[in-house]
Amino acid sequence: MEMTEQMKAAAQALGKVPSGLFVLSSGGSQQPAAILASWVQQAALNPLALSVAVANERAVLGLIRQSRSLALSVLPEGDASLIRRFARGVETNPFDGLATLTTPSGQLVLAAAAAWLDCQLLHVCEFGADHTLLVAQVLAGKVLGGAGPMVHLRGSALHY
Repeated sequence: MEMTEQMKAAAQALGKVPSGLFVLSSGGSQQPAAILASWVQQAALNPLALSVAVANERAVLGLIRQSRSLALSVLPEGDASLIRRFARGVETNPFDGLATLTTPSGQLVLAAAAAWLDCQLLHVCEFGADHTLLVAQVLAGKVLGGAGPMVHLRGSALHY
C-alpha cells in the first residue's frame, strides 16, 4: 500500500497520542508468556474495563483467548531495562530472574511495576488489521511503590 503525504502527516499526528508502557502477560506460572504493550486504555467505568491491542502473531494472544485471563504490569518511569527485555518478546520464561507477584487469577506480574491489573477477557474484536483489540474487565489491581507510570510518545504511528 502506497503511503500518501496526507497519510504520512496523519501518522505523525497519531504518533503524538501518548500511551503508557506495560507488560501484558498470560499463561500463569505453568506457561508464562509476556510482551511489551503500549496500546492500553481504560474502556469503561462500570464494570471497570480496559482495552489492549495485541499484534496478531504474538503467542500471548492465543493464551489469552484460551484462558480468558490476562494481567498488566504498569512499567515504572525511568526503568528502561524492562522495556529492552520485553520489547522483542522472550522465547523462554519471560520472568526468569525477575521478582514476580501472582494475581488472584494466577497470572504473573512484575514486583517492580508501578501497579498491576488482573483482568478477565470480555470481548475480542478482529477488524482486518495487524492487531486484535481485546476488551477485559478489571477484577483486581494494586499500586506498588511510589513510582509513576512510564509515558511513551512515538515519532510516527507507522512503528512502535
